Amino acid sequence: MPPPAEAAEPVAPVKKAPVAKPAASKNPVPKTREASAAPAATASGAGYVAVLSSQKSRMDALKIFANMQEKYGEVLSSRTPDVQEANLGEKGVWYRLVVGPPGSRDAAASLCTQLKAAGYSGCWVTAY
Repeated sequence: MPPPAEAAEPVAPVKKAPVAKPAASKNPVPKTREASAAPAATASGAGYVAVLSSQKSRMDALKIFANMQEKYGEVLSSRTPDVQEANLGEKGVWYRLVVGPPGSRDAAASLCTQLKAAGYSGCWVTAY
């Protein structure tokens, strides 16, 4: 006779996040820096954001934003940071510090222009 079966706790199924497919853009973003090396993070189609930095870890990217917010407070005080993963093929995975909220390409470019005027030249625009 087999041993009695133990009552197992029910396990909730694991839900996977949906994968967004990039939408075709009528106004493609010019390729710059590592963006031309390999496909970047998947854009959600929510608009454009300014990319401030590209780091080897998510935490490093957020630290950069905290430092930049202190230095460029007038420009970044009302901005929301986000980190996008970018797989650059042979260069590995990098984490891009982007600043929103997502909006028009002109709005993102304007933020880069303001940062450049304040002395920061490492800003570029990408689809979000």
